[in-house]
Amino acid sequence: KLQGGSVKNPWNKNPPSLGTCCAALLGRRLDKRAQCSDWARRPLSPGQVEYAALDAVVLLRLQARLEEEVGDELVEELEGGLSIN
Repeated sequence: KLQGGSVKNPWNKNPPSLGTCCAALLGRRLDKRAQCSDWARRPLSPGQVEYAALDAVVLLRLQARLEEEVGDELVEELEGGLSIN
């Protein structure tokens, strides 16, 4: 189960980064080398495109993992008025 024991905010006051969530819940580290590259330069490099697409893939995998971990408990919390910013 998630550490912290609370669906409302298992990571205290500050939400974790995508990299932190990926490491904690999926056991994998994200390659962040392209994060500080020149995103204004066009065309984007293949590495930048891959980096951008990876966020979507990781978010879907995190969603699946969280659903496994908390399942109905999360749904109940959301229906009870939990707001996600």
